[in-house]
Amino acid sequence: MWLRARSTASDGVCPRCGTASRRVHAWYVRRLTDLPVAGRSLVIELRVRRLVCQTAACPQRTFREQLPELALRLTTMVGQLAITLAGRTG
Repeated sequence: MWLRARSTASDGVCPRCGTASRRVHAWYVRRLTDLPVAGRSLVIELRVRRLVCQTAACPQRTFREQLPELALRLTTMVGQLAITLAGRTG
């Protein structure tokens, strides 16, 4: 089973200097795997941005968008769905 998601945030914050940035350097896909649901494996594809820090003096030129709350929310939602279905086909 595959689930695809991405952030809807307009900007990210540099972990080094705290400056907000909207300038996208690249996109990549993170794959979060979970325990099987009803005997089927689950993979969450999370599309994440690599952003450029806008502060010239910052040594952190690029940084990854951090989405721990989104990953937690998705895995919680999938767990609730598995409990609701309780073995019935979706």
